Parts: sequence; structure tokens; C-alpha cells
Amino acid sequence: MPIYLANAFSLNMLPDKFDGFIRVKRDIQLDTVKKLLQNNFINAIGHEGTAQLINSLFGLTLTANRVSVKLSRGDIVLIVQLKERLPEGKILNTDEVLDLYNQGKIQFDFVKVE
Repeated sequence: MPIYLANAFSLNMLPDKFDGFIRVKRDIQLDTVKKLLQNNFINAIGHEGTAQLINSLFGLTLTANRVSVKLSRGDIVLIVQLKERLPEGKILNTDEVLDLYNQGKIQFDFVKVE
């Protein structure tokens, strides 16, 4: 049961012939995220500013890691999610991501494939 840390979730992450359920818990607490990240996890954060936010919150040393994720039953994805849509083409730097987090505009979501 791998745990992925990502900045997005897409139905393309599911197998092509997927017939199952996806359990979602929105806006989970930081202590829950920290507990889940204590085990081995796969970094799928594709944005450097978001990786730096994770580093500052949890004392990690991640860098952006743009990888394709294919999920199976039992897999978990922790998603760092913006609560608002950015202007088209806007790329946030680390300070902007931290500022959005401090304003309560970033949340963590939990997805489990069942």
C-alpha cells in the first residue's frame, strides 16, 4: 500500500479498467499528514514551491519530482491542494506558496483507492 504525496489528483492516476471506489477526506489536519509521512512515501510533488512548503512544515528535504502515478487498490494519495484557482499561467514561487498556506488557502486532502 504505497502512500504518494502529490499536489494534484487525476482520474488518469487510476487503472484504465478501474471499477472500484475512491475514499476522499478533505482538509485533513497536519498531525494526520505528519503521521502518514512517517512511513515510506513516494514524492510526486511536481512543483518546487510546494515541495518547499512541505519541507518547512514537516522538516523534510524534498525537491520537485514530476512523475506519473498509477494507483492500485489500497494506495493512498496525500494531496496538497490550493483552495482557489490561480490566474492562467501563474507559477508560484516558494514565498507565494508559504503566504497562501499562512492565509489558509492551502489544504491537505486524503484519497484512498478501494
